[in-house]
Parts: sequence; structure tokens; C-alpha cells
Amino acid sequence: MTVEIMSPIRGANPTSSFPDRLVAREDAALVAGAKTGDARAFELLVQRHEGKIFSLAQRMTRNREDARRRAAELPESVHSFEEV
Repeated sequence: MTVEIMSPIRGANPTSSFPDRLVAREDAALVAGAKTGDARAFELLVQRHEGKIFSLAQRMTRNREDARRRAAELPESVHSFEEV
């Protein structure tokens, strides 16, 4: 018989580890802050995920230099989008 010690966090993968859920919770808080205009929260999100951002840009452009340029332009692009 299995015993559930903790109820899963709403929307979280119940099989994920505690550190993964903690990171997801922190990211959610940073996203909420960024949505309200907190530049530091957005900066932390970009820093935390810059490897994933670059990897995605590289898959999309299939060129390392283009990917590096696109990934670097992302924060500026998002900021411009927010002003619209």
C-alpha cells in the first residue's frame, strides 16, 4: 500500500523532484513579477533560462552566430512588445 505524504502542487508533475517543483514555483513568481513590470524579475528569468533560449534560437536559425544574436536581442524585443 502506498501512502501519499504530500499532495501535488496544482499543475505540477507529481513525479518530478522537489527541486524541480521549487524551481517551477520560483519561475512562476518571477513571471508574475515580470508581468507587473519588475525589470529585475525579467532579468533573472532570462539569466536562469539563457541556455535554453540559446538552444532554441540555434535550432530555429541553424546557425550559431545568428542564434547568439537572436538570443541577445530577446530581452530588448520583449521590452519593446510591452510598450505597445
